[in-house]
Amino acid sequence: HINFYFVPGLKDEEKIFSYAKSSFSFYSKLLGKYPDDNFTIIEIPANWFLGQGLHTLLLFTSKLLEYIPDPDIWTPHEVGHQWIGNIIPVDENSNGHWFIEESLTEYFKAMFFEHLYGSDSLKHIMQDFYLANYHANVKKGKDVSIMDVESVNNSPEEAQSIYAKGPIVLHQLRKCMGNRKWNAMIKSIWDNYQHRFFTLD
Repeated sequence: HINFYFVPGLKDEEKIFSYAKSSFSFYSKLLGKYPDDNFTIIEIPANWFLGQGLHTLLLFTSKLLEYIPDPDIWTPHEVGHQWIGNIIPVDENSNGHWFIEESLTEYFKAMFFEHLYGSDSLKHIMQDFYLANYHANVKKGKDVSIMDVESVNNSPEEAQSIYAKGPIVLHQLRKCMGNRKWNAMIKSIWDNYQHRFFTLD
């Protein structure tokens, strides 16, 4: 069951509900069945908070929708954290942990839209969203290695390294492996790391 608690007047509630429901179904097939019976999304009427995904719970405010105007940008990403980050915890003291927790979840979101709208939509996301955002926000000589990111909140360069360059790297890896081996690897992560620290190593 997916439970929703919205402040009256939220204009995007139907779209948020639709993407939450369909992304749950997609991730359950991609990784493995979601083990809990309930997931709850709550809008908090506050101006100082954006959003936070916790186990079986997603908290957000309308500020998040102002920051990321289209709810299809963030809903499947936060739902993906129910698998990567919550049921599969990421060791925050390990090298590359931002890449594992955030880039992988962001790429799963891209795969979700590929599933909904086809392979052309994935090409569009890679070129017109991730690559375009990266070029727009990372000036020449300011690139940050994925392995050197200390926090996605430190700078636009570190954030784009994880949320734009990271998914592009994972897409290239998938292309090199082929879909069958890629999907098998994803399922093996789910099978082997539930409730165990998952690291880049």
